[in-house]
Amino acid sequence: MDLNSIIVLGELMKHQTNRGEQPHLYFVRDKYGEVDCVLETSTGLALAEVKATSTYTKEHGAKLAYFGKLFDIPTERRYIIYSGETQSRSDIQLVNITDLEAIVGGP
Repeated sequence: MDLNSIIVLGELMKHQTNRGEQPHLYFVRDKYGEVDCVLETSTGLALAEVKATSTYTKEHGAKLAYFGKLFDIPTERRYIIYSGETQSRSDIQLVNITDLEAIVGGP
């Protein structure tokens, strides 16, 4: 896990704490790879990968697809956090670093 991931996870924890929630963030790894964060949200478990880029490629979402199927997490709760534009795609949610409320459940 790199410094960008640690900073983003700290921000996710802060957002949940400020909402009066106990943050529940986890890290998962198996022989096929790892995902930066499994977190409990108001709508259920979610997966998040932090990428230091403003451009999304399909390869960025490969681990989220694998772990999403493994844990039965719908595509609506699979997130790439990056510096590009926040947008919803059929297979993944792209979230700009400034829009983390979209993950933890905005006000």
